[in-house]
Amino acid sequence: AFLSPSMLASRCRFLVRKQAFVPARRFASTSSFLAFRPATTQVSLHKQSRAPFHSSAPRQKPAATVERLVEKYKAASELELYHWSSWGLAVGAPAAFILSPSALAHPFDLAIGILIPYHMNYGLQNVTDDYVPKQFKGMARGVVYATSLLVGLGLLKVNLCGTGITESVKCLWRKPQPKIEEVKE
Repeated sequence: AFLSPSMLASRCRFLVRKQAFVPARRFASTSSFLAFRPATTQVSLHKQSRAPFHSSAPRQKPAATVERLVEKYKAASELELYHWSSWGLAVGAPAAFILSPSALAHPFDLAIGILIPYHMNYGLQNVTDDYVPKQFKGMARGVVYATSLLVGLGLLKVNLCGTGITESVKCLWRKPQPKIEEVKE
């Protein structure tokens, strides 16, 4: 049964809002803009319990940030890594373009040079799984891996031996410099 906002306000006095109510799906026939359903676990505010953030609670030593990131990386699925690469590209590319003429853009260029081939490889593997016939899937996967490897090596060469990915892309919109011819005497 759906609760009206007034019933919800009266129930919130006795129940912890975060654990007592979870949002229900919005249905077209529902007239109210918020529909809540009771959760399976209800906690009364009258019970005395120590919260983990309470000052008298024993403190646990937090793990190092790098260790937590490594654990999170090891536990992540391929889809999660793909989404993280999307976020990395969404944040890293504009930051690299803003910082481009300076040396601060170099780490962003290197990160983009790693993220683009990974993101491309995972996405194209899914395309081959969905659209390539079974007899050609092995060959298609090999082509995708080879293409991703070549793109990664090309971006690495641009980053290490050239001006970097962002400067190379920015030069596409710059006016070409006139060539100065040497005067022969």
